Amino acid sequence: SVERFLDEINAGWIGRPFIRDDVVLVHRGLLPCEPSRDDVVRLMKRYRIYDHAREGMPEGISALSVKLTEGRNVAERVVDLACRKLGRSTRRSGTRSAVLPGGGIRSLEDLRREAEHQAGDLLPREVIEHLVRAYGTRFTEILRYRHSYPDWNVPVAPPAPVIRAQLIHGVRVEWAQTVGDLLDRRTEIGATGRATDEARRVAGQILERERVVKSPKW
Repeated sequence: SVERFLDEINAGWIGRPFIRDDVVLVHRGLLPCEPSRDDVVRLMKRYRIYDHAREGMPEGISALSVKLTEGRNVAERVVDLACRKLGRSTRRSGTRSAVLPGGGIRSLEDLRREAEHQAGDLLPREVIEHLVRAYGTRFTEILRYRHSYPDWNVPVAPPAPVIRAQLIHGVRVEWAQTVGDLLDRRTEIGATGRATDEARRVAGQILERERVVKSPKW
């Protein structure tokens, strides 16, 4: 529970104890548990890959991951197992060393200077810094929306540096489907406790507008 976590934090915290009103967001969801014959909940600590043929069932593979950061590794192992079962050879997966979208940054300071050179007359410095840290080398994709949306650079929930172009991008490119997707998962507005009624109204308007767009238009 939230109270239990607060108790644990306060036990090692020297300053004023945290209370429930200090909590702005709680991440929650379902987690895989170890099989148990008693009522004690034991969360799984390692991923599992099930080869159902070994269990006397029809051919099939299931995977159960316990950490988001393990997803790539689990996917690679599942593909390798599938190839072995199909008798097909496969080359070594390139995802282990593949550069993530927006990655490949040799110098964050150089990238920041480049962003300020391109958008210094369009956006405040704190917004430029935010876009660089959020999108890396793909920050330019956000700048493109200025050609078709007059309100592209308007903040969604001041003083947070998130601008409306990011919500448009969240729908068009990142497949956001709900207001919660935009505020809690595509941007940090929800996590920083700034998901105000106005922010939700703006996100809802952008969702409705983008649903009638047939194809991306910069």
